Amino acid sequence: LSREEVDFSLRYGPGRTDGVVTKQLVKGALAPVCAPDYCDDKCVNDLAAFLSSIRRIQVFSSNEWRKWSEASGVEISGERLPFIVEDFIVAIEAVLAGQGVALLPEILVREYVRSGEMKLFWPHMLDWSQTHYIAHVPGAEKRPVVRDVTAWLFREVEESALNVN
Repeated sequence: LSREEVDFSLRYGPGRTDGVVTKQLVKGALAPVCAPDYCDDKCVNDLAAFLSSIRRIQVFSSNEWRKWSEASGVEISGERLPFIVEDFIVAIEAVLAGQGVALLPEILVREYVRSGEMKLFWPHMLDWSQTHYIAHVPGAEKRPVVRDVTAWLFREVEESALNVN
């Protein structure tokens, strides 16, 4: 940031960057989502069988599905391996198109869930160590535009949160 003419940026990751001030925008949480018609009452009644038989979209190299299985107590087995993509937008588009289920940052899918374009197939988010941060060079917070825009972002994030857990 110090080499560019940028007031601040939004970053995804662990939040620590040398020479940059970071402020966590949202808690790290992955939402278990699918297209509305992808998971009916049968899948909820036997979620383990459902998740073992369908396409699971994976975005992280650390295998969020294994961590979700451990945290939820839902055993995922079967021979179907996750479909791995390296971009949140591609994963979101795949879910919207009914190509599988995914664990995606809650902040990125909350409006899709709220509008009915996606649904949560499990009522609990997976706590995740990475999330979105506001980042800026030291002292930038003294500029009114940086202060005002970051305050607005924090208000918007808080007001639009999904209430599920």
